[in-house]
Amino acid sequence: MFFGNLMKVGPYRKSMQQYLVVVERKEQRNVKAAQVEEKPVYRSYVRLGRNSIQASWDTGTQISVCTKLLAIKLGLKWTKPTEATNMVTVNGQKSPTLGIVENA
Repeated sequence: MFFGNLMKVGPYRKSMQQYLVVVERKEQRNVKAAQVEEKPVYRSYVRLGRNSIQASWDTGTQISVCTKLLAIKLGLKWTKPTEATNMVTVNGQKSPTLGIVENA
């Protein structure tokens, strides 16, 4: 007997649905716990052309972010995201993204 066959039988279907709900709750708790993990933030002053700014060291993240003012100063062009996305800043505040810079 296969899983699909068990799901067609009433008593088995109900118990499997209940089990799947429990597993999903456990996975959600694990995800929340992973998101709370704190990492140290390293900062230093760097010079980009004539601009001196405070920068955070890259810790291996897949994206880099900067303020709108800095993007304009650096001459970066961005496209608006297809859906609204919020970033959590270093100080823990949510901030909307303005767009994505391709091949920067």
